[in-house]
Amino acid sequence: MAAKRSSKNLSLRLYCSCLTAETQAIDGERLLVSVSKLPRDEKAVILNWLGKSGPFLDDDRTDSYDDLYHLNGEDVTNLGAAEAARQCQKHNDGRLLSLNNEAFKNTPLEVVHGLIEEPLESVLVRNSWSLEEVKEWADGADPEPTNWVELLDVSRRRYGHLLIGDHCDEVLGGQTFYPVVSRRVLELLRVLNTISGSVDKNGKLSASGEELKETHFVGKKA
Repeated sequence: MAAKRSSKNLSLRLYCSCLTAETQAIDGERLLVSVSKLPRDEKAVILNWLGKSGPFLDDDRTDSYDDLYHLNGEDVTNLGAAEAARQCQKHNDGRLLSLNNEAFKNTPLEVVHGLIEEPLESVLVRNSWSLEEVKEWADGADPEPTNWVELLDVSRRRYGHLLIGDHCDEVLGGQTFYPVVSRRVLELLRVLNTISGSVDKNGKLSASGEELKETHFVGKKA
């Protein structure tokens, strides 16, 4: 919790599930029971994080077709492993933090998208078991936009093949900002930028550009 307080990026990027408090701790008890035995101040901070302040991946979940994920044979669709895999599938730097669990002291972890017997994709997710390592990664990463002005600034700098007009600032200026919408916008702009960069001088899309267009604007993800 001290690490979250000392790093704004980490506090914004370290998500937990609403189910986290009910998971099993290393002593076999539910995590909530283990936390209840901590000193009062420490217990209050952790309970506030797990039960109130978050951020919670359940509130900011990434869209995915055929939304079913497994890790080590277990259904993790509603847990952090699945959300990290969804982020990786969106070409974002999704990672896991696994503390005090010997079973997960290896990286990357293979998260299976779809049925175990008929997987759609195997997603390799980077895993850390050192809070300091995760904090260092978060502090070195580009901060997520927290308003439309920042989103537009990031988009203009990041996607050079796109022309994002000044009128967008005025249109979005009075609208409520939603982080999940921001991430979706950045993902679609990334795809559009890649497609735009795949057009030759005759205006014809390359094979990879056509594949992206079919996947994101015609197929399942459209």
